[in-house]
Amino acid sequence: MTSLTSASLLPPLVLTAPGERWELSPPEREIMALTEDGALYVSGSHLNDLHVMAFCNRLERAGIIFRVETVAPDTINRLYKAGIVQAGEAFVSDGEEVSRNQLEVIKIIREACEHRASDIHFIVAPDGKSKIRFRIDGRLTTVQRPRHQHIKDLCSTIYQSMCDVADSLFQEHLPQDARVSKKFVDQLSLYGARVSTRPRAPGLLMVLRLLYNDEGLSSLKDLGYLPEQIDLLQRMLRLPYGMNILSGPTGSGKSMTLKVILEMLDRMMGGAKHILTIEDPPEYSAEGEGINQTPLVYDTTDPQAEIQAWAAGISNGMRLDPDYMMIGEIREIFAAVASFRGAMTGHGMWSTLHTNTAIGILQRLLDLGVDPSLLFDPALLTGMINQSLLPKLCIHCRQPFLSQAHALAPDLVERVRKCCTPETVFVRGPGCEHCRSTGISGRSVVAEVLMPTLKFMRVFRSKGAAEARNYWVKSMGGITKHDHAIRRINQGIFDPALAEVIIGPLDMDLYVLDDEEVSS
Repeated sequence: MTSLTSASLLPPLVLTAPGERWELSPPEREIMALTEDGALYVSGSHLNDLHVMAFCNRLERAGIIFRVETVAPDTINRLYKAGIVQAGEAFVSDGEEVSRNQLEVIKIIREACEHRASDIHFIVAPDGKSKIRFRIDGRLTTVQRPRHQHIKDLCSTIYQSMCDVADSLFQEHLPQDARVSKKFVDQLSLYGARVSTRPRAPGLLMVLRLLYNDEGLSSLKDLGYLPEQIDLLQRMLRLPYGMNILSGPTGSGKSMTLKVILEMLDRMMGGAKHILTIEDPPEYSAEGEGINQTPLVYDTTDPQAEIQAWAAGISNGMRLDPDYMMIGEIREIFAAVASFRGAMTGHGMWSTLHTNTAIGILQRLLDLGVDPSLLFDPALLTGMINQSLLPKLCIHCRQPFLSQAHALAPDLVERVRKCCTPETVFVRGPGCEHCRSTGISGRSVVAEVLMPTLKFMRVFRSKGAAEARNYWVKSMGGITKHDHAIRRINQGIFDPALAEVIIGPLDMDLYVLDDEEVSS
């Protein structure tokens, strides 16, 4: 046993420590410990203990080869101490201890934070195909290829010992959701980290969504909105009633935009109005005198509870004297009806949907079953916003489009010449010290902001979404996401090729819009 406590040697991994594969309960850890070299250390007076015998049976059924060694209880205690990294050495957590697997997860998250990754993907697959990937500026990059069993252990550690969950049992065959505990995220300069898992064929997928404390993003201009769009959003904010919906794909920054909007609303009202949110769960902390953020409350063990909880939460929220309400997401008809009821009773309502365009919000609400008489009232549905995030070029290493056109795809060059001002366009450079050799530095919004009129609603109802979009652009001066992106491309902010990956060909508006104005 001297080698286990020698300062000159790395102590063995204790597989029964908290967060490890064979984690034992605290009473069980007082009488036995299994190490990675196959030794099961058992207190001499507990060899015939039922817990010890049951654990041996578990190992045998799993095909684990081990040997039992009898030791004194204080030796077992020293084993756990030796196999655990003290918090003060690498990660401060109010004097608590972290296991080796926890420490490795912390290291992975810290590295992701240094690269401003939005997500970490843990992909568990057999035959050497397991990998850890970071999503940086919208693009996935593989950073590690761990052993199959090791990455499984990391996923188990994250869910069972680093998350706040009602049921801490990690089950690979079931989708599970959780949030990383505050004691970890606080010291990683994060606001939060969401965990989602899903069984894979074969294996497992676990994704950590990293939520940053972005104090620097305090205005719609900082996010990337155009002056004309900001004017429309401020008009929506000044309405004391009505339903305003922000849409976009997953990872498009909707939560951050809503945080900024709520803080703008609070400042605009001088903190004299009650702004209540219902979120599942609150992702960013919105600061303001009149803002109260609340979580959606439901029984996580009941698959149907969440569906019913949104409508119940909105109804309950109406009794809490709000002037404005923000609903995290409209997922089904009950929440949609409850939200529109709030708008009908004189509340300013904000929520989110998953659609690809602003006008797609109308189509999605129709699909959900919202009554058209409510939906097509511009005094009730007062705002529709859609956004995506595009990667921004590093200004230190970007390269002029004209000098690189010979190396680009001919069809892309043709679209840039047709839709943009080639002389002011830049493309992604080789990378430098300022952008961590990526050529990219952050992301910015491209958006559509639509404040519907009665004529617009009539066109949509009588002629459909395509004609309504044409009317919005040609007769109302609407700015599409493609138009927004082209303006930024002409300013040298976006690479045209990277923009097309997210929003499609730059000349898309030429195919879906007519040159003539649409009459109502």
